[in-house]
Amino acid sequence: MYRSPAINPPTLEELKSVAVKQHLNIDDVDLAAYRADVTAFLKVYDSLKTLPAPGLPVKYPSSPGYVPAQKDNPYNAWSRITETRGAATGKLAGKTVAVKENVAIGGVPMTVSSQFMSGCVSTYHATVVSRLLEAGALIRGKATCENMCYSGSSFSSFPGPVPNPHDRERSAGGSSSGCAVLIVSGEVDLAIGTDTGGSIRLPACWSGVVGFKPTFGLVPQTGVFPFERSMDHVGPMTRTVKDCALMLEVIAGYDGGLDPTQPENLTVPQYSQLLTGKISGIRIALIKEGFEGSEPDVAETVRMAAKSLESLGATVEEISFPSHANVLAAAYALLFEGGASTFQNGGISSHSSRGYQDTGTHDFVFNASKSKADELPITMKRVLLGAAFIKEKFGNHFYGTATNVVRGIVAEYDSLFEKFNVLVMPTIKFKAPKLPKAGASVAEILEADTEMSANTLPFNATRHPALSINAGFSEGLPVGMTIVGNHFDDSTVLNVAYAYETIRDAKQ
Repeated sequence: MYRSPAINPPTLEELKSVAVKQHLNIDDVDLAAYRADVTAFLKVYDSLKTLPAPGLPVKYPSSPGYVPAQKDNPYNAWSRITETRGAATGKLAGKTVAVKENVAIGGVPMTVSSQFMSGCVSTYHATVVSRLLEAGALIRGKATCENMCYSGSSFSSFPGPVPNPHDRERSAGGSSSGCAVLIVSGEVDLAIGTDTGGSIRLPACWSGVVGFKPTFGLVPQTGVFPFERSMDHVGPMTRTVKDCALMLEVIAGYDGGLDPTQPENLTVPQYSQLLTGKISGIRIALIKEGFEGSEPDVAETVRMAAKSLESLGATVEEISFPSHANVLAAAYALLFEGGASTFQNGGISSHSSRGYQDTGTHDFVFNASKSKADELPITMKRVLLGAAFIKEKFGNHFYGTATNVVRGIVAEYDSLFEKFNVLVMPTIKFKAPKLPKAGASVAEILEADTEMSANTLPFNATRHPALSINAGFSEGLPVGMTIVGNHFDDSTVLNVAYAYETIRDAKQ
C-alpha cells in the first residue's frame, strides 16, 4: 500500500536556495549529486513517521471553558474560565487556583493572551498543573498574561490591559499580570506564574502580593510555553508566605527527566513546616546598587521593612556589590537573543536536550510564524528585529560572552552567600506607572516597557531564588521588597519573608 513520504524530496531549485542561505557555492552537477543523497536520507523520516512518540497522560480532564463577559471580568484578569477538579483530598484541598495563560491545561486553548496564538489547544497538562490537581486544588481557569509574555507591564495583553487593582489607571505589573490581580481581587487563593525576567515578582510588587521565583530547576517547566529555557522559572503567587511555601512543596520536584533543566537528585523539603519565623543570627545584606536610582519613598519603605527584622535577632548591613549592576547587561543579552532563538525554534529545546518535546505547540508556532507574524506584540517585534540583526552580524558571539560573564558573577554571588544568608533590595525601584493611553505610538509603548527589571532580571540569569513581598504602601500604591537566597536555600528565603510578614501584619 502506498504511503506518502514524510518529507517530499527537494527540487534542485529548493536545494539551491538552501545552499545560498548556507553560503555554499555549489554548481548544478554537484548539486544534483547532493540532491540524490538527501533524497535517499529522507527515507529515514518515513520510518520515523510510523514510530510511536509517547505523549503525556491527563489524569484529571478539563473542558475548553469560555471567555468571560466583560461585566464578569472587570480587570480583564481572566483569559478563560474552565474549572478543573482534581483529587478529593490533599494539601491544597479547598484552595482555588488560577494558572497563567502560557501554562498548559489539556483540552484548553493556550493563547498566551495573543491573537498570534489563537487556535492553539494544549493536549496535556503541565507537570505543575497535574501536581496541583493531585494535591486537591480546584483550578478555576487561566489568567491573562502579557502578549506572548513579552512585557513587564500590563498593557499588551489581548484583548486589553490588566489595570492595577489599587489604581485602575496604573500598571499591575507583568507578565503574570492576571495572576496577581485575581489574588488581590479575591477571585482565587493561589496562582501559578512564570518568570524569565521578573514576571512573577514584578506584578507581585505592583499589585501587593507574594511572588516567588524559586531556584532554577526546582520546579519543572514541562508544559510551559517557553520564553528562554535557560532563564525560565515557574513559581507560586499567593496572599501569604505560608500559602506560598505550601504551594511550592506541591509543585517542586524532579519530573522524571521530562524537564532536562532539573537535577536528578532533587529533594523537596516540607517548606511550610520550616516556617518558624525564627531568624536570630540570620545575616541580611542590603545591596547598595539595588537601591540606587530608586524613588526615595520606595527606598525608605524597603529599608524600614528590612531593619524591622533586627527586632527578631537578625543582623542587617548595607554593602556595595557592583556585580549586581554589572550582570544586567549580560542578562539582557541572554534574554534578548535567547528569547528570539526559542521562539524561532517553536519552543523546542536544543538538539542536545532529551526532555519532553511539545511538537504540537511547535508546529502551531512554526506555521503561524509564516502567516501571521504581524500579530505579534510590539514588545516582541523589537526583540526579534534586534536579535536577528545581531546574529546576522556576529552569530552567537555575544550570547556566548554573556554566558561566560554570568558564570563569573555567579561565583561572586556564591562568595557573598558565604557571609550573608539573604540579600534585600526593592523589587522595583519605582511605584506603578500609569498605563499607556489607547492608541499610543510604537515609541510610547516601547518606552513604557523599560527599566522595571533592574532588580529582577539579574536573578533569572544567576538562577538564585528570589521572592517579592509587600513592604508597605506609598501614595496608595504597593511597594515590594525582594529577598534573595543561595541556590536551593529556598526555605531560608521563605522563612525570612514569613518573619517579616509576621511583623508587618502585627502592626495592622
